[in-house]
Amino acid sequence: MGPVFKKVTHFIGRPHNDDEFVELEVYAGGMVAVEAELVFELGKEITPGSIDTKGPLKHLINAVYAGVEIASSPVIDLNSYGPTAIISDFGVNQGMVVGAPIEQWDSVIENIQTSVFINNEHINSAPSNNVLRGPMAAVAYLIDQAAARNITLPKGCMICSGAITGVHDTVAGASATVSFEGIGNINMKLIPVTP
Repeated sequence: MGPVFKKVTHFIGRPHNDDEFVELEVYAGGMVAVEAELVFELGKEITPGSIDTKGPLKHLINAVYAGVEIASSPVIDLNSYGPTAIISDFGVNQGMVVGAPIEQWDSVIENIQTSVFINNEHINSAPSNNVLRGPMAAVAYLIDQAAARNITLPKGCMICSGAITGVHDTVAGASATVSFEGIGNINMKLIPVTP
């Protein structure tokens, strides 16, 4: 688990029209990647040890949104150095975009086709529950890790599910669209900044 900083968090709360986009700063000459994700919003405060994550967790969730994580680092080959390097770079997280809410999410996410396009090229597609151990696994993991560290998770905390279609490398200056079938698109321009 790792932080998503407020300055790179973008809450849209609806799908983009074709001519709309959000600008996301990424490192020029560095590592850049786009990840389609679900974003879970906690509906209640969770104190350490108060939740058995082996039981049902859906009652803890206020809403689930179509989302994107943008990864970027000044070090272009950071991932080749292994987990310790990634951790030292805050998980390489350079932003979270929260799109449209998913109505009746618990019964529909298995069937939502999720696709990533970079510079108008289709990169990959997968159903939106296509993450390791299912999308609720990220919620359970965060609750357990926070409990072990005596951290209270606040109501309204936003949790990214993990990459649905994969981690898709690109470069500063690219455009990208993540499409959640029946939910809508998130359109992005990746704006280069110098480290």
